[in-house]
Amino acid sequence: MEQGQRLYIVFSRGRRLRFLSHLDMMRLWERLLRRAGVPLRYSQGFHPHPRLSLALPLAVGMTAGAEWLECELVTPRPPVEVQALLAPQLPAGLALSQVQEAPWKAAALAARLRTSSYEVQVRQPLPAAEIQERVEHLRRSTHWMVQEERKGRARSVDVRAMVEDVRMGTWSAGQQRLHLVLRHQAGQSARVEAVLTALDVGPAFLIHREALSFDPDNLDRAVGV
Repeated sequence: MEQGQRLYIVFSRGRRLRFLSHLDMMRLWERLLRRAGVPLRYSQGFHPHPRLSLALPLAVGMTAGAEWLECELVTPRPPVEVQALLAPQLPAGLALSQVQEAPWKAAALAARLRTSSYEVQVRQPLPAAEIQERVEHLRRSTHWMVQEERKGRARSVDVRAMVEDVRMGTWSAGQQRLHLVLRHQAGQSARVEAVLTALDVGPAFLIHREALSFDPDNLDRAVGV
C-alpha cells in the first residue's frame, strides 16, 4: 500500500453528544471528514471502510475533554489546513482542540494507551470523612476484588491493580466529586463503575473523562528512534 499520512485529531465531547454510541461517533467523524474534503484512506476488500480509530471508545452517557482519534489520508495535508477545514463542520457539543501529524509507522494509539483520567459526580451525599476513609482504604490495599458483568457474563475484577490514583474532589451537600486515574495494560482495564462499587458511593450522576496518556516508548520503538 502506498504511504499516505496519519493524523491525530484531539477533540472534546460535551453533554449534547453524551448519548451517542461508539459506532455513531465513528460515523459522525467519517461524515465530518468527508464533508470537509479530507482525503481519507479506505481499507481494501468488498466492504471498504475509512481507516479511523479512537484511542479508547467512550461509554454512552460520558463526556470527555480530550479524546484522540487517529486517521489515515491518501494525500498528505498540513494539519493546520485539516483543522481549518473541519472547524465549520463540527456540530454543537463537539470541539476541536488540535490536529497533529503522526509518524506513519507508529503503533496504534490503543496499543500505546497508558492511563485515563476521570472526574466523577456522584449522587450519594455521604459525609466527606467517611468517603475519605474509603478512598484511603482503597489506596492502601494491594488487592480489591469486585464482581461486574460484561456482555452478560459475571467476572471478578481486581480494581486496585487497575487504579493508578483516586482522590476526593469537591465534596458538599450539593456537589460530590471524585477524581480517578485508571491504568490500561495488556488489554486490561477497570471501568469507572467498578471503582465506584469498590468505594460503595452509589451510581454516578456524570462521568467526565478529562485526559488520556500514552506510552512514548512504544512509539519510539515503532519508528526506529
